[in-house]
Amino acid sequence: MIRHTLSETLRALENDIQAMGDLVGRATVDGVRALVLRDLALADAVLEREGEVNRLWVGIEQQVQELMALQAPVASDLREVLAVLAIATDLERSGDHAKSIARCAYESDSSAPAGALVTLERMADAAQGLLRDVLAAFAHRDPEAARTATSRDADIDGLYQAAQRDLLAHMARNAEGIVEAQRILNAALRLERIGDHATNIGERVVFLATGEHVELNS
Repeated sequence: MIRHTLSETLRALENDIQAMGDLVGRATVDGVRALVLRDLALADAVLEREGEVNRLWVGIEQQVQELMALQAPVASDLREVLAVLAIATDLERSGDHAKSIARCAYESDSSAPAGALVTLERMADAAQGLLRDVLAAFAHRDPEAARTATSRDADIDGLYQAAQRDLLAHMARNAEGIVEAQRILNAALRLERIGDHATNIGERVVFLATGEHVELNS
């Protein structure tokens, strides 16, 4: 009976992880769209959904604590439990980044260079796809899929560098646009961090499947 309960608990935890991932991915894209379009209603929706991400995170943490205290998982299960907790932490932090991007919509103006905004949207799409794919790799315990997915974090890094160059050049030419350019640059940095968190998840998938500690996309 204990073993059956443990399996069911792990399955429920994995379902919550996938739900968190879906919410965070959507918040990443919508947060950027709210900023680019200065859509305050969309920004409000992102902030509201972030509350659900936090509720899932708290629930996962509580379930893990109860599982550890009451069900005494063996080594293989313990590795999975710790992986779930680490992945949930990366998702929660990614959700915080998406929320911070959405909040920028309340102060944004129209002075940012159009090219940087397009790059920002491309970064958001790439980050959402990366999160989706590393979580699919987690669901299937597929280390090669995790490696393949996280290799695309380099694309996000490249887009960040492009946005940084564009925005720094814009600030040098337009002193009155410095504040907005810094706001967009901060959003780009947060998207780059979401890519890093997705890479952390990929590394956890490889460890879970193989027992090997790796640094992906280093």
